[in-house]
Amino acid sequence: MSRPNIIQIIVNQQHWKAWGYAGNPLVSTPYLDSIAKHGLYFDQASAHAVAEASAAKSLFTGRFPQQKGDDASLPFVPELLQQASYTTAYIGARAGLIRESGFDQIRLVGEPGQDSEDDDYCAWLREREAPACALEAHHSPQDGPAPMSQEWTETTWIATQAVRFLKATTEPFYATLHFTSPGPVFNPPQPWASQYKATNMHALPGLNGSVDFDKNAQKRLAWYYGLVSHLDSQIGRVMGMLSVQGHTNTVIVFTANQGHAFGAPHNDNPIPALAIHEAEMRVPLVISGVFGQRRGERSHALVQHSDIAPALLNLAGADDTFPHDGVNLLPHLRGEKSTVHRGAYSQTRDHLSVIRNKDYTLQLSPDGLYRHDTLSGVCADNLLGAPKHIKAQVQLFKAWEKRVSPPK
Repeated sequence: MSRPNIIQIIVNQQHWKAWGYAGNPLVSTPYLDSIAKHGLYFDQASAHAVAEASAAKSLFTGRFPQQKGDDASLPFVPELLQQASYTTAYIGARAGLIRESGFDQIRLVGEPGQDSEDDDYCAWLREREAPACALEAHHSPQDGPAPMSQEWTETTWIATQAVRFLKATTEPFYATLHFTSPGPVFNPPQPWASQYKATNMHALPGLNGSVDFDKNAQKRLAWYYGLVSHLDSQIGRVMGMLSVQGHTNTVIVFTANQGHAFGAPHNDNPIPALAIHEAEMRVPLVISGVFGQRRGERSHALVQHSDIAPALLNLAGADDTFPHDGVNLLPHLRGEKSTVHRGAYSQTRDHLSVIRNKDYTLQLSPDGLYRHDTLSGVCADNLLGAPKHIKAQVQLFKAWEKRVSPPK
């Protein structure tokens, strides 16, 4: 089998349950659902940290973002793929580009409302004499329906640049598409802004007890879902161009740089609400298009962002022998291995190290053990040392001691 093309799609702050295939009946994501139906969906995937740059470090290097040392000296997936004769491109959020070397093409959009004065997206708007409201919405975004049509949004621009890349590139290629959506601010364009009724909205899992889910929160969630559906439609454009160009041997990786706590408080007590760990650290992850992989299935295995890099390099026949903190996911994708990690490592917004499995989160320094409550997301009782929960405590401490490595 020839080496596959690779498209890595990263979205900004998407809750693990905020799309159709994950079992959310309220939001429509037919294109993402189709990718998942032809791939393996990991419903227990974790990011290592909440910042875009930290997530990118793990995705591009296979290392935990908290590792000490010079980032420039770490082996870098795009460079290794470039050395293996891949055409490489990075399109999307400036904050996710931790190193320019290794990319043949780079197209950037600054984070809306922050570093947004000088980027390729703004230059594109000016060149095409876009409505003034498009630049204004990028520089000073506000919650609510976008003041311009969807053709001028950051999401559409990223998809357009990806389509152009696919039209002109040669195989094999590797492209990272890092969307700034659906994270805050919640300003979907029409028709997506009107697609969901606020009165139909219910708090996302893990947040019911952490968020005052009033009428305003319902309205913001409806706009958030509008952004997710708009994003899905643009990913559909990219998938359509893959088909048109005949790029059938293509691996698709879809994930988020972090989950979404959707307004949950971060510092309301000495022990942060579990919702912050679970809602922000748990992310969607789908891998599709790997030759011989399981398709249309869900995996409950604990996986992490750092696991993706070694798998992609192995698929591409590139150098995958460098030190990394992940585990090659290919044996699991192909049904050869059931367990990946004993625990998934993350660092919370409050800079606390945690190890989680499907049922518990172990917090380190200060130590604490908390059982997941997916309904409310809040668990104030520290269960560390409680006889009923000692087995989980021991398992997670062992995972930490072995640097969250898989059992032998």
